[in-house]
Amino acid sequence: MNGQAPLASLVLVALLVAPACGDGDSGPSPSGPPCSTGTDCGGGEICTGFGVCGECGSSGDCGAGEPFCDLDRLRCDECRRDTDCGAAEPVCVGGECEARCETAAMCGGDELCHPTRLVCAECATDVDCPADEPFCTSDRLRCAECRGSSDCGAGSPFCVRGDCRECTSNADCGAVEICVDNECETSCRADADCDGGNRHCDAALEMCFECVTDDHCAGGENPFCIGHECEECRTDADCTDPENPMCRENQCQN
Repeated sequence: MNGQAPLASLVLVALLVAPACGDGDSGPSPSGPPCSTGTDCGGGEICTGFGVCGECGSSGDCGAGEPFCDLDRLRCDECRRDTDCGAAEPVCVGGECEARCETAAMCGGDELCHPTRLVCAECATDVDCPADEPFCTSDRLRCAECRGSSDCGAGSPFCVRGDCRECTSNADCGAVEICVDNECETSCRADADCDGGNRHCDAALEMCFECVTDDHCAGGENPFCIGHECEECRTDADCTDPENPMCRENQCQN
């Protein structure tokens, strides 16, 4: 969309998504809901320096238990390599330390024991994967829809982290759309441009949401606009039911 605000341009850059090793076409670039401040994000996420919401924007945002920020997915991981893991769970798979196995009987569900890494996994080779997810990714040992965009169809032509998605930038979308989380969404300048469940326009982001301010949530059971969604509480003080006095993840709980 021509003539977009500078922040919208930042969102465009931040949403140039690509997968981790073996899961897509190009180098990593983070994606997520666009934001200008932390109040645009919910669920304990922050507004990262990439202009999108995520669990972290650098490893400094992560705690001791999961100290590494995966900049492709903007989430805190337990490990980056096997040497980050302890003796009990010595194998790093997809950012998590896993225990070794000897046979598939030691694994849950339909998992197998990987023959060389000796860890429970969804797959070891493509042969282990179903027709709708025919590729086994080498880094995460899971079945994926694609390895490259040539594996995807016209409706979702871009391979992003092993999934076929609709867009990787605004240029892949229609004239009045922008790319958000690899899906084309209607852009807006006023509430009149929005419809359906997302009726309010955040003009700074040029996107339609459930809410932009608390006023848009007034009169309902979830009166606070947090991360562009109406939520029940911000702090414990908002929870007046004595049976559910604590605010956790924006919901009153006991």
